Amino acid sequence: VFAQLKTTLQGITGKDGSLTKYDESLTNDTKSLTQTKESTQTLIDTRYDTMANQWLQYESILNKLNQQLTTVTNMINAANNSNN
Repeated sequence: VFAQLKTTLQGITGKDGSLTKYDESLTNDTKSLTQTKESTQTLIDTRYDTMANQWLQYESILNKLNQQLTTVTNMINAANNSNN
């Protein structure tokens, strides 16, 4: 009886046992998911940095346009005041 139990347990938990194989499978899945997560996070970080740089450039362009608008508005106001 104990010999049969030992054989059964070896079949489940031994080197080629089903639980051992399942554990190895889960370990491999964990490694794969971790690698996928890390590469995806790197991609997201890169895209975020790109978008942040674009927004800074857009903000700079908008500031320049606002300065030009202020200059043109002042010129128009000065021309209107000189005509009055």
